[in-house]
Amino acid sequence: MVFSRAALAATALLLSTASCTQIPSSSSSSPFFLLSSTPLHDSTTLRSQQLALASQVTDETLAAFRGCDAELYLIVSQPGLSAGDFEAGKAMPRMRRRMLQGADMYEAAVQIPEVIGDVDVEEIQRVIGERCSGRKVSVEDYYQNGHGHGDQPIITTLSLPALHPDAHARQEGLEAADAEIENILTTKANHTKHVLIFVSSPSTSSSQQDAVADESQTYEMDSPILHEVLHSDLKRDVGVYPRNSSSEDEHQKGLPLFERYSFLSPAIFMGLTVTILLISILYVGLSAIAGLEVSYMAFSKEMGPAAQQGKTKLHTLMFKMENIETKTAELTSVAERPRKPRQQLTKGMEHMRTYVTINEASDQDTSTAGEDAYGVPATFAPVRKPATNSSENPEKRVDPFQFGTRYLEEGDDIFAHNAWDHVEVDSQYNDFIEQQTTFQRDNQVSDFDKQRFNTSPEKWWDKFYSKNQANFFKDRKWLAQEFPVLSTVTGADYGPVTVLEVGAGAGNTAFPLLAMNQNPQLNLHACDYSKKAIEIIQSQPAYTADSQTTLKAHVWDAAGTELPEGLAPGSVDVVLMIFIFSALAPDQWTQAVQNLFTLLKPGGEILFRDYGRGDLAQVRFKKGRYLDENFYVRGDGTRVYFFELEELRDIWSHGGALPQGDDETAPTNADLGRFEVVNLAVDRRMLVNRQRKIKMYRCWMQGHFRKPSSSRKTA
Repeated sequence: MVFSRAALAATALLLSTASCTQIPSSSSSSPFFLLSSTPLHDSTTLRSQQLALASQVTDETLAAFRGCDAELYLIVSQPGLSAGDFEAGKAMPRMRRRMLQGADMYEAAVQIPEVIGDVDVEEIQRVIGERCSGRKVSVEDYYQNGHGHGDQPIITTLSLPALHPDAHARQEGLEAADAEIENILTTKANHTKHVLIFVSSPSTSSSQQDAVADESQTYEMDSPILHEVLHSDLKRDVGVYPRNSSSEDEHQKGLPLFERYSFLSPAIFMGLTVTILLISILYVGLSAIAGLEVSYMAFSKEMGPAAQQGKTKLHTLMFKMENIETKTAELTSVAERPRKPRQQLTKGMEHMRTYVTINEASDQDTSTAGEDAYGVPATFAPVRKPATNSSENPEKRVDPFQFGTRYLEEGDDIFAHNAWDHVEVDSQYNDFIEQQTTFQRDNQVSDFDKQRFNTSPEKWWDKFYSKNQANFFKDRKWLAQEFPVLSTVTGADYGPVTVLEVGAGAGNTAFPLLAMNQNPQLNLHACDYSKKAIEIIQSQPAYTADSQTTLKAHVWDAAGTELPEGLAPGSVDVVLMIFIFSALAPDQWTQAVQNLFTLLKPGGEILFRDYGRGDLAQVRFKKGRYLDENFYVRGDGTRVYFFELEELRDIWSHGGALPQGDDETAPTNADLGRFEVVNLAVDRRMLVNRQRKIKMYRCWMQGHFRKPSSSRKTA
């Protein structure tokens, strides 16, 4: 075994920590360092300090090893060394680097930067040899033979050459010593209990003292007489100063923050001032450029400078007179002309006018066979005749979905009402849908933005609900009409029932349901993956007044791998999904459907409503919003999907996974839970702008799905 790699590395630590003091080193002093992998004897008072006498250090060192616990005593000596050699922090870098890898291996470490006099190395060798029965060997013998004699301690000395007075030569000497130690450490290491003692002797050369003194002088450049007394704080300082350390004896330890560090030097202050000034100038310039407004008519040929050449003042005057006469004639006839509706449309609505504007009906019947004067198919048969609003007609709807009672029949005035139910779109509008879809597909979102919008979609909803609070939304008071099962489960005599709303948003479904509830055993859970949305629900007075007796709001991702808080598998009777499934990406459908299948009891029901393909919201999307087929991103970063009827049927009847291959009935995974499709239909509404004579079509999908069961409670 040879010198411990960690031992010599820790020596570098003590050498580098000599820079922790600001007390100038004396030319008659030298540093002393000690590292021991065994504890020092209790009788010694040897400890780290700034200044000590050589005789005192010798006595305390001998007292420290009365126990003779070490197997190796290594004494390193290098004459001419001083604490100032280590203040720059570059002495023996290899030893310091190794120290950082194993300094915690030592039980004791002592550093004394300045020892007055010479430490008696021979006396230390003699006493330890006699007291511990140690055997003295040279470095070469120990390097070749190792320990060699059982438990007998080894005492060896590594004598390094004295340092030269010249600064450059001293640095080379330190590097050579560091390289020699590095060579020993990398060639053969030991893991024995050892003691490392590093001593030196003070330099007596006056030339060396002068060289060291010259190094601490401030650099002086060539300058006129007496110029050196001006701006001395801005001159390059080449002096050597102690480096900050984390040791306990650091002179700055405990001082206030602004006394330890200089945060705003003159150079930084001037740089910040100039930067702020330049940014201000840049801001003013950009604001001025952005504020420039030039009329589009300025680029017209008739209004350009070339067109104005050759025109005389007479022509200009005649032109103005003609305009005055024209305006006078218009004002005179304004009372005689009938008032026409405003024709200004947005760019998006101009597309609607091209395909769906209905011309005013003429006195002569120009309709073709099978169509009325408004182009509405005469063969369209409503579910039933429209019911009146009078109290004398109390008849109820009996069809599965109560979409509304205003049906468009042959001979009706389209612009008599703002909306009509169950109106099928014409072929022109279908062509317009395909045209818009092709345009959107050709101008889709970039791959970078697709990744940005599809990663953590809940953060975009958090931003949405941060800007749009609860009063931005309208409560869905049509729930009981569209889903009669909700009236049943909220009845006073229904009994225990658990209802889960997925995608609760700001509570516009949960709070109306809570208001209509008369069932004291109703357990209503409102979940959303937007934390901000849940905070809005929990801040509402209705939620606070309920004290979470009936309504509980939780953050839950329906497409995640965990179930919502407080709900066990097979514990939910009814699930509400109102405009939530469209916010999920297609690759999230399977996980979401399976989560709901797990939560529902056998016979549990899902009440579903969402966007359909061809809806006005889809047609209005401009370029840069198309993510995938029927999948878009809104201007606020939230996503929306527009479903087709058979697509939804396949999703829920195949457990969220669309069928693969030629056989559309074949499931992709036999283990997926599948729902029974009780009802699934398209809800189409035609909205009418009576002033502009514009028709707009809305399209929604409404479904009722059930988890299979051999026996269940009918709601």
